[in-house]
Amino acid sequence: MTTSSQLMWLVIDGVVGALAFLMVAKAMRRMEISSAVPILSLDPGLTAVLALVFLGEHLTTVHIVGLLFLVFGTYILELHRHGLDLSPNTKWQTIISPLQRLAHQPGGRYILVGLLLFSLSSTIDRYILKQVATNTYIAYTLITNTVIFLVLFLRRLEAPKILRSGQGYIFFIIAL
Repeated sequence: MTTSSQLMWLVIDGVVGALAFLMVAKAMRRMEISSAVPILSLDPGLTAVLALVFLGEHLTTVHIVGLLFLVFGTYILELHRHGLDLSPNTKWQTIISPLQRLAHQPGGRYILVGLLLFSLSSTIDRYILKQVATNTYIAYTLITNTVIFLVLFLRRLEAPKILRSGQGYIFFIIAL
């Protein structure tokens, strides 16, 4: 049986996960994939740090080195994408400019928020799965996601393309 505290965490996790998915979808619509995917590759590292802070999990030296490679590699990709170089005479402003450019480009804030929400959701997943059965977790996550996305669909002024005439076969495919 699921306690009220567990139920609350299941719903929070479902909401956070759904919002993460929504943010990343909005970012992917607006950003070049060559910029979005490297940022999303930071998810395991950020999740590991959140698990360290909130769940008391441990990071080995190998984990820390791997995290540094993730961050440094993503930074180099963003730096190269914007045509900046890191000469010894580089000012601090040049060093942080890839992050600033990312935050100001179309979809940049969405990808950063999505990254944070995915990592938070993964950390909550781990916390919940220590307490409830996997089937319970999956059921509540799917129900929460369904309700959230149904509300988002229904609040739009125009019908989504899936609900327009001639698209009924989509519901058959989804049911399968």
